[in-house]
Amino acid sequence: MKLKETYQEEDEKIVRAAMIPFYIKDGKIFMMFMQPSNPKFGGTRWQLCKGGIDKGETPSTAAVREAKEELGLRMSNTKKLFALGNFWSGKLHLFVVEVKDPKAFDKPGFETKATKWMNWGDWFKEGRREQTKIVSAGYKVMNLNIAMTKEKETK
Repeated sequence: MKLKETYQEEDEKIVRAAMIPFYIKDGKIFMMFMQPSNPKFGGTRWQLCKGGIDKGETPSTAAVREAKEELGLRMSNTKKLFALGNFWSGKLHLFVVEVKDPKAFDKPGFETKATKWMNWGDWFKEGRREQTKIVSAGYKVMNLNIAMTKEKETK
């Protein structure tokens, strides 16, 4: 019994960070997701790049690190980083980042079988169901970014 209680206490402390890179083309949003190389880490459906926050890291540095490792993101290829807050009872910090060039990515690390740019419809068909609410929150921020950009252009 003592072992189980200790496990639950440690499990409650697990906090992760996630990143969704996106770009806009012809007013449409495309988001990058990954497929894990080992299905035991989330199955075979497309999902967020995410991982644990290491000791001494902030949520944003962890999200950037995970995006570099799992997606091949280059920070020199980014425009704007948005922090969306916590999901899954405060256990996941979500960030979205607009990229300059959707082709300017490095090869992802061993944890990633493949990466894919997807629009909302693609995600809804092929994405990991448990993450749909989180991806939806990111998508709303991306749409807000489009609206704010258009507003600045008209002024």
